[in-house]
Amino acid sequence: MMRLTKVARAELLNLRSAPKPRCEWLLDFAPWPKGTKQSTISRLIRAGLAEVAELPSPYRAHRGGTCPHVRITERGRAALTDTMQEATA
Repeated sequence: MMRLTKVARAELLNLRSAPKPRCEWLLDFAPWPKGTKQSTISRLIRAGLAEVAELPSPYRAHRGGTCPHVRITERGRAALTDTMQEATA
């Protein structure tokens, strides 16, 4: 299993609670330097720990439509569990 950085672990923990619209991920740079979040998400998707899925849009402007969401995969959940177990050992 791949080792997760602190940033990647935080993103997976965030995704574990609920899928997030991709546009919110691209705009949300809060505690990280510009571009870090985009590259982290891309890395998680390439590694198979997260995926992009078309889900119903949460926005009124797109009522009844879909928009891309980033969500955690089973492989991502397993990596997160392994990382948590390593941290407590």
